Amino acid sequence: MVTLALMLVGLVCFRLVQLSVTPVHNFETALDHVIPFIPGSLAIYLSFFGFLAVGGARATPREFEVILFATMLALIIAFLCFSLVPAAVTRPDVSVIESEFLRRRFTRMRGVDDAHNSFPSLHVAITWVFLEGYRNKRGVGLAVVAAVLISVSTLTVKQHCVADVVGGMVLGWCAVAVARWRLTAWAASCSS
Repeated sequence: MVTLALMLVGLVCFRLVQLSVTPVHNFETALDHVIPFIPGSLAIYLSFFGFLAVGGARATPREFEVILFATMLALIIAFLCFSLVPAAVTRPDVSVIESEFLRRRFTRMRGVDDAHNSFPSLHVAITWVFLEGYRNKRGVGLAVVAAVLISVSTLTVKQHCVADVVGGMVLGWCAVAVARWRLTAWAASCSS
């Protein structure tokens, strides 16, 4: 329940920042123009929500504390980036999608999540934060593969560019490192 509540709060805050900021930057490179638009990869992109739910459910209480702290830290830093360095990506017109089903899904998704707030990718950052819930457990290798596929899918559905994904991964890793350090320091000070 806490994981779902956290996702909802993050989505609401994301949308509020999205509505209040006008993007002025685009970090796309030649590499981004080589990466194909693969509408079918939307399923992988949307598997993010299940990945978070399972990661949160599998986490030990200590891992969940790290996830919560790291998520809040990542959200704060990302929202600062969205406000100070507002960036957007160029996305293909949904009319090029042959499947009517996928065309409707993309139209709906883009109605909720337009091209704003692209750097860093919160989709990627939070995926890597929630990988903490899979750590030291059976299937961690599969979870890492899933995190990589989710991250790559942000490129193939053209929600993000390479810089956004790299920024998201770095943000997620750093947020987890800071959360582990901070929670260990707090535990040490409380036991003294």
